Amino acid sequence: QSITQSIRLMQEFEVYKASAVYVTFETEQAQRAALKALNAGRFEVWTNKRVLLEGFALFRRNFILDIHEADEPDTCRWCDLDSTGAERIIRRICSLVVTFGMTLLSILTLPLIRVHINTIFYSVILSTYNIIIPLVVQAMVSFEKHPDEGDKQQSLYINIALFRWINTVIVTDLTTPFLAKLGVETFDMMNSVNALLISEMVYSPILKFLDIGGIIQ
Repeated sequence: QSITQSIRLMQEFEVYKASAVYVTFETEQAQRAALKALNAGRFEVWTNKRVLLEGFALFRRNFILDIHEADEPDTCRWCDLDSTGAERIIRRICSLVVTFGMTLLSILTLPLIRVHINTIFYSVILSTYNIIIPLVVQAMVSFEKHPDEGDKQQSLYINIALFRWINTVIVTDLTTPFLAKLGVETFDMMNSVNALLISEMVYSPILKFLDIGGIIQ
């Protein structure tokens, strides 16, 4: 059974509201003219109050349309177009909560490892976190609703960058006493950064090469 037949069969039993309307044009010039004539500011769209928009551009002479140039068909996430703004925000908040939870786990464990064991083991565990946590973040971002792939990649970047900045930079800096910033002891900042760089150059590539997750699957 083809997709077209499945859609027609579903339409026979239920009426679906439109989530978005896509309009095609024969020429680029026609597209630009339509965008220019119908384009409205965010304030006008949110309040449905015409400020600079001409009267002929109103839908049914009463509603201001949210017009913008569509993304490429391959980048649209068609199954997520019907999600509301509130649903998208709630799912993103849930994803950020999980990210902050993993960050909190890192904040609680890494200083203890650095203080009570040694800097080398600290850098290895930190590199392991930097490899494993992004995989969890990718799964959480898949739980989110996004209208297009660009929006999804933006959310993925924010979550991973937030975790890695806190995990690698802020935790290391906050757990280093001021007098140990430029010292020569193993616990000092310079030696900790050197151990972390070596771990990222040696241990992380080996772990990725082994592809433990792929072997388990």
